[in-house]
Amino acid sequence: TELNASGRAYIGIWGPGDLVAQDGAALSSLSASVAVQPGSVGSVVVSGAGTRWDTTDYFVVGRDGTGTALIEDGAQVTTGTGFIASNPTGKGDVLVTDAGSVWSTSGDLRLGPQGDGTLTVANAGHLDVGGDLLIGEFAGSTATLNIGGVSGGSAQAAGTLDVGRVVFGDGTGEINFNHTETNYQFGADVQGNGRVNLLAGSTDLHGDMSGFNGLTTVSANAHLNLSQDMSLDDLLLSGGAS
Repeated sequence: TELNASGRAYIGIWGPGDLVAQDGAALSSLSASVAVQPGSVGSVVVSGAGTRWDTTDYFVVGRDGTGTALIEDGAQVTTGTGFIASNPTGKGDVLVTDAGSVWSTSGDLRLGPQGDGTLTVANAGHLDVGGDLLIGEFAGSTATLNIGGVSGGSAQAAGTLDVGRVVFGDGTGEINFNHTETNYQFGADVQGNGRVNLLAGSTDLHGDMSGFNGLTTVSANAHLNLSQDMSLDDLLLSGGAS
């Protein structure tokens, strides 16, 4: 099945809206917005090898409403700029999971720039960001990147990220490493004042961390390996951490 639209796609403008693409379906549109207006609820599932959604402009999950997106089982989504919870009333949650599943942006990926945004990359899912990964850009926003499981949940196999730079903004932003890997490689440069939480697994931070001035926490089931310089002015070690 193939759907080509030269305009913009909206899923959940004023109320509920759902879209499921699977079994090799191919979608293309100028842009996509999930959960557009305040009070709206939108859900997108892109599932299965060969299934893809290509947008040339932007892909927004949770513009002013509550939106979710699941990219699974080898499906792919490509876009120019990605947004999760773009506006103050927006709440967005995106999960990229399973081998072959990819969310790719040619520009920036803006996680929770003004709203409440969560992005989880797990079980060999892959995130490819051509620009910067911006976490919690503006004051009042909340933004969370989970690698593996969510905070407070069980550790999961990690997904992978290909991004040159992660920038924490003026909101409340954090990265949670809650995975089962014994030598997970995280090579992005990290800047700004956020939180880096190592909850489970062994993680090697080998990007440039010199511009990061937030809090780093290492829990009892986690191991931190530093291959580059990093400010440890704010470091919290729980019992058994290393």
